[in-house]
Amino acid sequence: MGFDNSFTKSGYRMLMEAFKNSGYNFGTFNGNISNQKSLIIRHDIDIDLGAALEMAKLENEIGVKSTYFISMRSPFYNPFSASNANRIKDINALGHDVGTHIGTKLAYENPFEDIKILQSNFPFLNQHIATVHHPGSMDAIRDLQEYAAIKSTYAQILDNSVDYISDSTGKWRYGHPLESNTLHTRKSVILLTHPIWWVAAGETPFEKITNALKKDALEIADVENFLPTFFKDNYR
Repeated sequence: MGFDNSFTKSGYRMLMEAFKNSGYNFGTFNGNISNQKSLIIRHDIDIDLGAALEMAKLENEIGVKSTYFISMRSPFYNPFSASNANRIKDINALGHDVGTHIGTKLAYENPFEDIKILQSNFPFLNQHIATVHHPGSMDAIRDLQEYAAIKSTYAQILDNSVDYISDSTGKWRYGHPLESNTLHTRKSVILLTHPIWWVAAGETPFEKITNALKKDALEIADVENFLPTFFKDNYR
């Protein structure tokens, strides 16, 4: 029997069901990951919090818990706008963990700065976990293991105690997970996905990015709240 290997909601649903049917348990970074059959899902949100919330709702429907890492410095979204702040709160309310996605330069200089600021606005943010945006190599991550929040999300990848599967750039780096040896060996897995690849419109990663960036940079509701007189005079 074939499987849906597309980067779509149905493809993601099938992937999760395959892990479930193989006996995998869904774990967390701060939990005790077993030697076999544990799956930790990590989402790095680089571009679109709307896509992240859509993914969070899909996972809630199929009974999956995961961790969403939010960037404070992405040029594509402002986590503190009213609409995006609500999205982050909604993701957490759906039962998912929320952590911080840190730029590489800041990770070396002061990795706690973004964590502290985000947590002051989102008290539920897990301050004990963080991922690094575009580190370049795992050697760079090794240099950051002195920071507990970063170590907690990478240590098991670095010591090869889990399989690491990533959809970076909108493609599977080592082939589709269901065609790999992972499910056969029952080795625990850390799965990195980027929601935009799974929920945005488009047939290719380039089309998905392009369609996402066509959205208005500011939500209309945010602009209306910020400029109420302008909207009253011009749009009503």
